[in-house]
Amino acid sequence: MSSNQPAYSEAHRDFERYGPTPFGVGSGQSMDNAATVIRAVSELLHCPVRHVDADGYTHEITAGAVHPGIRAVASVPCKSKTLESGYVDIEFRFKAQVDGRAVTEWIVQTYNPYFGCDVRYMGWHDRWVVMIYREKHHTYACSHSVAGERRLAQLTNEWLVTDNQIICRSEEPDLVDRFRLPDLDRLPPLSADKARRAGMLPPDYDRWNEWHKNYQRERSQSGRRMLREPEWFRSSQPQEMLTFLRGKSSERKLRLFGVACCRQICGEMRDERSRRAIEIAEDFAEGRCDKRTLSLARQDALTASGAARLAAADVPRTAACLDALRAAYVVAEAANAAQQVAAEDAYQATCAVAGTTVGLAANVRSHDQCDLLRCIFGNPFRPIAIDPSWLTWNDGTVVKMAQAIYDERAFDRMPILADALDEAGCDNADILSHFRQPCEHVRGCWVLDLLLGKEISWC
Repeated sequence: MSSNQPAYSEAHRDFERYGPTPFGVGSGQSMDNAATVIRAVSELLHCPVRHVDADGYTHEITAGAVHPGIRAVASVPCKSKTLESGYVDIEFRFKAQVDGRAVTEWIVQTYNPYFGCDVRYMGWHDRWVVMIYREKHHTYACSHSVAGERRLAQLTNEWLVTDNQIICRSEEPDLVDRFRLPDLDRLPPLSADKARRAGMLPPDYDRWNEWHKNYQRERSQSGRRMLREPEWFRSSQPQEMLTFLRGKSSERKLRLFGVACCRQICGEMRDERSRRAIEIAEDFAEGRCDKRTLSLARQDALTASGAARLAAADVPRTAACLDALRAAYVVAEAANAAQQVAAEDAYQATCAVAGTTVGLAANVRSHDQCDLLRCIFGNPFRPIAIDPSWLTWNDGTVVKMAQAIYDERAFDRMPILADALDEAGCDNADILSHFRQPCEHVRGCWVLDLLLGKEISWC
């Protein structure tokens, strides 16, 4: 069981030490206490802390935890060897034993084990062992039951552990995310002020929260440049176009672009929670659900993302499994895109989704996303108005056709709608050519929005 004394993370390698905890290796401990626990784990496993095997591989116990109530021990051994080519063959494994019997073993999920697996907390919580570690890019919390069940959650670098929760800085400013121990179920976030009053604000939270807000503000101001009309139509960089759109477009259109990007990789999403998050994100954009529903969908998609990454960690890192590894990576990133598109900050979510989805499927490229942006936002330099007579022609045929196309996503009927507009007296080449060109059309299409009175492309 974990101690009542909170265990804290090393926020961005500041190496500030807080009070020791009796079990587990974590940043809440002194290094002397961590070494003591590792020695105890070594004795219980009847294995030296460090040794070299007959094949020249070095084995070293890098972290461990001993259960205070039952005969259970967990460890993270590292196996490494520098080959003649200079390549370092290395892996970190998580292992747990109960009464001398192995109950679980898996390769720790890392971007690249060469860059390390820095375990900063490891402790038993009833019949689960919880580990928090930093790899090259991210911080993860893993929870393993003696029955073999595993959970994985991604944290920010500023976190703390209490008796029954992990609290970490949220990517959304002025909030903290919470995960219940030991199962890592996501709890509703708290405001930073509430967390502070409850004594649950992670160390260095304020410094990094302010840094993150300032960074986003400065990036949006310095990175924005005024595209000219030819550049808008030539651009093959969605991030450049999104930066130009910031502050000029509606939240609805940004969200629908993010949804469109995710729909391009729906075939890679194996978890129903991920696909559901996309549907909820679209419903929210269209005003058909509230923020709570959106938040719950994002939490479910985050859980699906964690499950996908955990499954990817079980694929052996061998040449024979290379295709399986790539497939596992794509599935995990697709699940991650689903939770991003359901985030509350429309601009940040859209930028993240655009960057995540490119390259996940063979048919998704940056210029395809730029075409989606042009479909949704049209030409910002030449606003177009709809002639009311087009909408009333032939008892509202144009509006009825546009609504059916929108509701049913029957974008293959766009050329038929162009013919109807032509008969109704529309002579605008931009409108007619947009409906007739063989590009991908999506909800939020600038002409459909004008015909249906949803909104213009610019706020």
